[in-house]
Amino acid sequence: MTEPPIFQPIFSIEDPSFSAYESIFSEPPQNYILSREGLHFQNSFEKLLSAGNNFKLFLKVSLSWMLGEIEMSEGLNFPILKILQKYHVIPSQVYLEIADSVSVREFESFSTAVELFKEVGFKIVLDHIGTTSNHLDRLAAVSPDIIKINIRNFGKMIQTREFLSMIEYLKDISGGLGADLLFNGIEDEDELFLALDTGAKFLQGNLFCEPLEKISIASQSTELLGSYIESFHIKKRKQISKEIHFEASICELLAKQNIHVRYTEKKVLVDVISLFKISPNIMRIYVTDWEGTQVSAYYERNSENGFQENQINLQKNWSYLPFFYKHVKQAYRNPTAWQISDPYWDRELGEKLIVFSKILERQFSIFIDVSITE
Repeated sequence: MTEPPIFQPIFSIEDPSFSAYESIFSEPPQNYILSREGLHFQNSFEKLLSAGNNFKLFLKVSLSWMLGEIEMSEGLNFPILKILQKYHVIPSQVYLEIADSVSVREFESFSTAVELFKEVGFKIVLDHIGTTSNHLDRLAAVSPDIIKINIRNFGKMIQTREFLSMIEYLKDISGGLGADLLFNGIEDEDELFLALDTGAKFLQGNLFCEPLEKISIASQSTELLGSYIESFHIKKRKQISKEIHFEASICELLAKQNIHVRYTEKKVLVDVISLFKISPNIMRIYVTDWEGTQVSAYYERNSENGFQENQINLQKNWSYLPFFYKHVKQAYRNPTAWQISDPYWDRELGEKLIVFSKILERQFSIFIDVSITE
């Protein structure tokens, strides 16, 4: 017999009235067994309908189950659609949650199966993203509606800089695919703030509500989430205010400097002594041409009051770096102002940096790497 399902609520940041639940049962079948998996789905819909029909249901399914549905159907009339019709549920209310690893040989079958289920209206959730490279490959084959990140799968890694970089990467991917992020396994306020800071639209975890046998979310859960979100906004605004103050102070110091530059046939010479003196946070200085090729030495701080001049990077091209063409775009808008990049993690220095840049004469640009004080 199939154990009755329990339900983990899923909350939406965008829409407080969003009602969604993940149906959880102890041992999801890996092979296609209509009687067992079908009974589980029926139990799920039956319980949810007792709470009303305005809900979304997340169901964990395997690739073999999807292929079994396709093999046993005529056209797109999948067996699960009969269950949905019985309980007056439409496919767009159902999110099929796929966590399988997919081999190279299965890839075509996987992408075809997903497209067929999407065609009849089901939503697709890709789970366990980021835990293996194979899961990243699935993103290229499928445009999911939701990318699910289970924080518990990463253990102590969530405290590392590498994890934060990976989450930023997934944030960019989800934006490019038009998918929403769902963070699962949230158990404390720090994990919640990480999810919110990364752009999560959906949240799931015991911090808000433990799995339920019956669908009856107390209003306290929604109120608790609301209070946490308000705390996040307060913290975030303080952080932004601090960042703006720091950036403005550096810009003010740079604006007071007359940057002395001499041009030779082979390179540009910069008087960087005064620039390094204005702030201990200034770590590097260099000049490029309009195409991003470095035309000056690479000046690097090596002590509190000293720096070294490195010629190795001369003629290297830095236009591939994300801040370069952002600098070009901003320079077109305001060629006389100092431009500021987004923060990034510098592996060599082991610090978070922002880049201040400005157009010099002859369409050369000066770039100043500045360590962020925290």
